[in-house]
Amino acid sequence: MPDSDDELVPIARFRALDGALVAEVDLTRHRRPVEDLIAHARCLGADKLWLHAHVVEAGFGFKRRGSYTRLEAARPPAPVELALPPLVRVHEIQRACFADVWGHHDPGLPDSGSLFVGLHEGGAWVGICEVDPDAQWIDGPGVVPSFRTPDRYARLVRGAAAYLRNEPVVLESWGDGASTRAAYVSLGFEVVHAVSGWELDLTGR
Repeated sequence: MPDSDDELVPIARFRALDGALVAEVDLTRHRRPVEDLIAHARCLGADKLWLHAHVVEAGFGFKRRGSYTRLEAARPPAPVELALPPLVRVHEIQRACFADVWGHHDPGLPDSGSLFVGLHEGGAWVGICEVDPDAQWIDGPGVVPSFRTPDRYARLVRGAAAYLRNEPVVLESWGDGASTRAAYVSLGFEVVHAVSGWELDLTGR
């Protein structure tokens, strides 16, 4: 397995929400033969290898799993006021919203300075979204499976917008469907980068 190029091809390693140890590489930014990445991921003890790439050769056995999209807008969309979930509940809510959505790491417990907006319906938290006012950044919103509609995702983005300056803003999306991405565009965002996600299960190979 090559090792001299490792510094040129960063391989992230983390736990996914299902507990699997994942190695992740963005092939739109770094080039490396896929067979080398598979070997490296095995050496790292990974259960799965996630690739961000437009195309992966079928013979390697990867399954297409969702996508990553980066969107930008000249200014935040019209804000709405949403509830702020208690920090002690954030990890639990995130797991409920993201557990079946490809591309999400297990976020762990949030920092005390983190800011989240949420959707609270029928006495329960059904959606969550992190926002960083300093960076003008909105993390991918999440909604529990039975409540997923483009309107709810859009409301989370507008709730996050209430804490941003009237300046350019970035929204990142993992695993959202086409109708949800269209809802973001309807808020004034433009897709500036989009790439498919691919997953290889290493446990049975």
